[in-house]
Amino acid sequence: MGASGSRWSARSCSIGLTRASATRSRCRTNSEVVEALRGLCLNLVHAHGAAGPLLVTITSPGAGDGKSFLASNLALTFADGGHRTLLVDGDLRRGLLHRRFNANRKPGLIEFLHGDAAREQIVQPTSYPWLYLIGCGTRTNRAPELLGSAAMGQLVAALRQEYDVILIDSPPLGAGVDPFILGTVTGNVLLVLRTGYSHRDAAGAKLEVLNRLPVRTLGAVLNDVPRGAAYGYYSYYSYYLPGYEAVDEDDSLEAHSRPRVV
Repeated sequence: MGASGSRWSARSCSIGLTRASATRSRCRTNSEVVEALRGLCLNLVHAHGAAGPLLVTITSPGAGDGKSFLASNLALTFADGGHRTLLVDGDLRRGLLHRRFNANRKPGLIEFLHGDAAREQIVQPTSYPWLYLIGCGTRTNRAPELLGSAAMGQLVAALRQEYDVILIDSPPLGAGVDPFILGTVTGNVLLVLRTGYSHRDAAGAKLEVLNRLPVRTLGAVLNDVPRGAAYGYYSYYSYYLPGYEAVDEDDSLEAHSRPRVV
């Protein structure tokens, strides 16, 4: 991955993205996480700006940046706000979102794209009101062909009529062409970067590819920022989301009275 100096840091040079949020590496309560996610939702709606449903692909330079955590909890936050929300596991090779929601992996997206399942069969309700999930389905190495198929475009067109928010959790940008295809499907990308982990030069190179496609990069979420780091350098907005590793699973509060993080 190169020298540590080329990794992302709270003070490093930007690569031309508006920072949609910064995320902290430690938190005290789930309330901190939820409040930060609410701010990120507002920021994302503002950046999207278009009429109709919010339709976004969420990706990152590589594995371990916190992309799936963010996609899951961003979807949950929109649903908590009363928005009919659909979360799609677009990682057809290694998708695991179903585990976060105790849902089924299949029939899922792959079964629909293969013509083996109808749209109504792959959309699952979750235990959270207003939040629905499409699992990845039976994993395959033919992901690019399926994601770029006419069936995928038809699916998204139909879902746009049924949901207020559609978030697609894609593979990392370094995993092949899949995230670029999904970016063109939604037309919008949100990038997740992890402080001290994401490789800045690699991220910049992948963004150059995105910039040549009909895709809007709405901004970046800088994840796992140490407490006390300076945030004002990046943008007008400052929402600090604690890193996913800090969620306290031993919270003594009852589940129904505690802000929800998955």
